[in-house]
Amino acid sequence: MRLGIPLPSRTLLGMTTISPNAKNNRESARQTDGKFGAQIHNPDPAVRLEGGPSADYRHRQIELGPGEQEDFSELADGEVIDGIVVNRDEDGQMVLIDATKRINLVELAPDNLTYSEKLEWLSFNGQRTSAFFRERYSATLADGEDGFEEVYATTSTEVPFDGLTPTLIADSAWNSGITRIHNEYDSGTFGSENMDRLLREACVEPPVHPMPAPNTRFINSMPDGTTMHNTVAELSREPRPGWKREWNRYTGQFVVTTPEHERWYFTQAS
Repeated sequence: MRLGIPLPSRTLLGMTTISPNAKNNRESARQTDGKFGAQIHNPDPAVRLEGGPSADYRHRQIELGPGEQEDFSELADGEVIDGIVVNRDEDGQMVLIDATKRINLVELAPDNLTYSEKLEWLSFNGQRTSAFFRERYSATLADGEDGFEEVYATTSTEVPFDGLTPTLIADSAWNSGITRIHNEYDSGTFGSENMDRLLREACVEPPVHPMPAPNTRFINSMPDGTTMHNTVAELSREPRPGWKREWNRYTGQFVVTTPEHERWYFTQAS
């Protein structure tokens, strides 16, 4: 369920097509302290990528006309960077190198919330989340297909088109804020700040709805047009095996999850 995080247009996401080989192109990029750092990309064509083809990308021809864009995701490793796209401006003099990483924002929401409460927390803090990524990482956010579980952070570096090479593209992407995003998103990365803690500090808790009295009636409209009526007492009982019920204190709704992972939302009857 998507709850409307105010992110930039998904056209940003459309600019980045992840190479089918990206997951296999795992370069040895960790320093001795376990962190991914700047200038870790090795352009030596003799380097072999783990599980993938030769890293000999230096001879790739760059045929990019004014106003055009091209996918260079073979220069991404599929772990720190999911995609790299180069966009040439209309006058042809400059290019914008976009490095993109997939983020699951649900993992960054407070741990003490239910799943539906995490979605509402993220929706309520959408503008704060966008501002956090913009101010800390110089990154923009674009929505994917799975709502808050698939959000793409993109950092951009502008360089002249004259003298552009695959090596320069790779170095510009790897030296952008995308590596810092990876380090702080991976809470196990040694020596880095934790993105979840930093984001929570930048956000606020939404207004809370107290649990109504046990005899308060709630209603759910089913897709087939029928309705279900239940009291708070009934909705608070132990659910059948495979079912899950939770009270969303931010929306004032009961959320019932079926064994097929469908979610039914019960709202207080008027």
